[in-house]
Amino acid sequence: LARILITQLLTSHRQRQNEKWLAEGIGCDKIIYLLTAYPLWSETFLRQDLRLLLAEGVPLQPLALFPGDGECQPGWPQVRVLSPSPPAAAGSGAVSFSRYLPAVLRAVLSLLRHRRLLRQLQTEIRASHAWHIHAEFADLGALLASVAARHCGISFSLGIHARDVHARKYPLKMLCQEVSFVTTCNRAAGAALIKQIPGIAPKMHLIYHGLELPDWPFREKEPADAPLLFVGRFMPKKGLPILLQALAQLQEAGERCDLVVVGSGPSEAEFKALSESLGLAGKVQWLGILPREEVAQQLSKAEAICVPSVVARDGDREGIPNVVVEAMASGVPVVAGISGGIAEILTPETGWPLDEVTPAALLAAIRALRSEPEERERRRRLARQRVEKDFDAMRLIQRRKNLFRR
Repeated sequence: LARILITQLLTSHRQRQNEKWLAEGIGCDKIIYLLTAYPLWSETFLRQDLRLLLAEGVPLQPLALFPGDGECQPGWPQVRVLSPSPPAAAGSGAVSFSRYLPAVLRAVLSLLRHRRLLRQLQTEIRASHAWHIHAEFADLGALLASVAARHCGISFSLGIHARDVHARKYPLKMLCQEVSFVTTCNRAAGAALIKQIPGIAPKMHLIYHGLELPDWPFREKEPADAPLLFVGRFMPKKGLPILLQALAQLQEAGERCDLVVVGSGPSEAEFKALSESLGLAGKVQWLGILPREEVAQQLSKAEAICVPSVVARDGDREGIPNVVVEAMASGVPVVAGISGGIAEILTPETGWPLDEVTPAALLAAIRALRSEPEERERRRRLARQRVEKDFDAMRLIQRRKNLFRR
């Protein structure tokens, strides 16, 4: 009885506090837009969406839990970071052990570990009189946002992408328990979420991450003797080792096998060592991380872009990589594995999709696009039309904007 009485008193007190806080904030339309880390060099699509939403007058208050892997550049949205340093990395033994914990227990332990951040987030909600909080990615940010929203009595929404659903860390049912809407940028991730939570379907909105098309003009003339291009993080799902093996076979056959690699990541040393062992030292240029404008320059000079994406051992896979959309808009031929959401945009009409990503399959696709100039030209133009039809950022941002209307 005492416990019931104390619970009722605390609930009543919280309700009165929320009602007072909401009354004080009448007329305030702030929406917390929460990222787990910012800025991350690979998340150009989120920076673009945030910039366009702010330009459309959506009253967002952008926050991030932790700093990202780079510095904020001119023209990037300003996002206030709550923690001055990234989360302390657990030892490899702890990481391995955590894989075997139930997802619910991992969520509880994360809430305990990051309880200070949770309090900060609740303070931010109250100080800004926010009526809604939106978290991108079903990760720690979404976990804290969903709890903070419940405590503060405001609505909560979520954006899902790929890894956060296919190789989830926290129980999606917990994150989506009281969600007002969910956005997904590819059908594959949305279908995976609906499979786990069938009742979420009416709240799901498929909205692609588009391009500002004037920034990606179609190249009418293709460069001669140009290199192939790879852009992405160095991690298992990107399949770079398979591409390197295919290039080694091209070299053995005496065919052109130059490759420009843009990106970085945890497997960088391993991939460079593989390139050396395959005898590709003079054929592969490693350019590291480049700004988006320089990525566009590399695209304009490339024969084709290779995206040998696969499904990783932990289930991680692609959404729709931004660079695939950029290449198709620019008239650059695309050879790609169709894991995750890539099949939604790349078809035999718009590129060279691979059902199975192997060195032999990559080799055959590269040879095909080189040997059939008329077919290459046809697919390049159809690819641009596909992007114009479904990936125009200015049209897509209106759909995102409408979701945030009170």
